[in-house]
Amino acid sequence: MATRTAGTRTLPGAERPRRLASGRDLDRTEHLAFAYRTQLPPTSFLRILPVAVDANVLLRAIARIARGHSSDLITAARAGAVRIYVGESVPAEVDEHLLDLAQSTRVAIEELQRVWEADVRPLLRVVETGSFEHPSPKHDRRA
Repeated sequence: MATRTAGTRTLPGAERPRRLASGRDLDRTEHLAFAYRTQLPPTSFLRILPVAVDANVLLRAIARIARGHSSDLITAARAGAVRIYVGESVPAEVDEHLLDLAQSTRVAIEELQRVWEADVRPLLRVVETGSFEHPSPKHDRRA
C-alpha cells in the first residue's frame, strides 16, 4: 500500500535519497530508478547499475577526493550501488594525465597518485575493447 507524504507518493520501505551527495536534486527518472531498485532483493544483480566512464570522469573524481570532497561516483561504487567499467586504455590515460591534473588543481602529485591507486583504481572493471579499424574511403560504398 502506497503512502503519501507532502504531495509525493512513495512505496512502503522505498527509502530513496532526496538529493545526491553533491547536493543536486534527483530528476524524475532517478527517483523512479531508486524506487524500482528498492523493491528488488538485496542479492539481485539488477540492483547494481553498470556505469561506463572515461578518463576525464575519473580524473575529476580523483581531484575531488584529493581535495577532501566526496565523489558521487566513487561513493556509489564503494556502496555497491554502481559498478564502474572502463575501456582498457583508460587506466593508462589517467596515469598519463595525473601530472596535468596536479598542475591545474594545485594538488600534490603524490596525493593524486595515492587517491588513484588506493581509492579509485581498485573499483574499476577494465573491459577489453580491441582495436578499432576506421573504414577506408575506398571500401565505403557511399563514397
